[in-house]
Amino acid sequence: IVTQHQVHAPGIDIEFISTRIEKIKSKFLSTVEIKNIVIGENYYKHMLAHWCAKEVLVKICGHRGLDFINKLKIHPFTYSNEGFFYGEILEYTYEGKFKLNYFEYDGYLIVWSK
Repeated sequence: IVTQHQVHAPGIDIEFISTRIEKIKSKFLSTVEIKNIVIGENYYKHMLAHWCAKEVLVKICGHRGLDFINKLKIHPFTYSNEGFFYGEILEYTYEGKFKLNYFEYDGYLIVWSK
């Protein structure tokens, strides 16, 4: 298991904030994650944060073909314009929990882990 004190590859993802993410949610969100996304003012941003986080986790472990629904897990969090939350890689060759930082800037959402 990767811990906070172990070194891992950094990851970053930057996405334009839009409603388009709704069209592909079933391709990257588990049913539990869908239930954790709050419907309201930040609905699309909250969903986009999940997408960005999973992209970051893929970059950290370097496994491009990872199953986004079953091998990457985003812990529930309340979305705001900036903050952090946690995600996990559940791949047997590279498991770990990671702190994912995020903020909005000029119409974009930036998520990263160092």
